[in-house]
Amino acid sequence: MQWATLCKAFLLEARWFSCRHLQNSEEYLNNGFISSGVPVVLTHAFFLLGQDEDARAFVVHRISEEWKFLNQECLSASNPFSASFTKLALNVARMVPLMYDYNSQHSLPSLRRI
Repeated sequence: MQWATLCKAFLLEARWFSCRHLQNSEEYLNNGFISSGVPVVLTHAFFLLGQDEDARAFVVHRISEEWKFLNQECLSASNPFSASFTKLALNVARMVPLMYDYNSQHSLPSLRRI
């Protein structure tokens, strides 16, 4: 939901720019709060910090399910994308578990030095 709201805010700013619409300060600030990305960052931080155990479990489950789907699609003979794009997509997806590997000490164990 937050990502959709962010995209809509970007589109509104693009519309203003293309139409040369000079918005008033209230319009600008109301949309600017969203287009700054702060709500998206705070939404992700909420889950990363483990503030809601059911939500975190749901996100971990969804990530697992999407990995299964992604692997199936990438290994499919009908994959329409080049090998280099497929490899890029997999590498981007590999970052997701790192982002959600936030423990109760509020640190990323996979980045901690041994």
